[in-house]
Amino acid sequence: MRKSCGVGEVHEGSIPDLTRVNARASGFCAFRHMGDKAANIAPPFEAMRLLAADARHAYPFVQFFHPEVTLSQWLKFVRPFAAASEQNKGVVTVRDRRRYIHAAFAYFVERPLAQWPILRIDELMVGRLPGRLLNDAVLAAIVGTARGLRCARIQVAGSSAWHDRADAATLAYLIKSGFRPSAPPLTRSIDRPLPSASLSA
Repeated sequence: MRKSCGVGEVHEGSIPDLTRVNARASGFCAFRHMGDKAANIAPPFEAMRLLAADARHAYPFVQFFHPEVTLSQWLKFVRPFAAASEQNKGVVTVRDRRRYIHAAFAYFVERPLAQWPILRIDELMVGRLPGRLLNDAVLAAIVGTARGLRCARIQVAGSSAWHDRADAATLAYLIKSGFRPSAPPLTRSIDRPLPSASLSA
């Protein structure tokens, strides 16, 4: 069974999230929210928060991972993340010096009661290049975003990290770098009927 989530579709079921506690990464510089300025992360790549004006430029990359998503759907998805005044959520792209996008992810900050903030990563899309430089850059962007927003934990949503189009090498890299599978949230279709009175007795 499949359900809609974010930009594309994902499999419904016991798909674990990936969680990393204490966002630390030696040698990685923190990615800060600097509007249209880029942050060097792992040469030759840089991370940049996507603004609404650049959303069309990112669409061909997104379409590679989600061919069923139209331009108008992508622009609608980006709009609430791309407001210049919004600090607690956004879309980050990882690109090279020629401005070619090689990775992207959406993020938002969860602030649970009596806990430190959590950086939640959704729609993680990473291209395929030889070696580990791109994965290094993606991790640097994620960890730097968490540091800039003072988050103590990072959670990569299973809906994107374990997507059937994801690169297994990227998933293995995340686990090797300190992420651990965590229990998935409870999921229920809204179309299912309520339990009968006998079940609650």
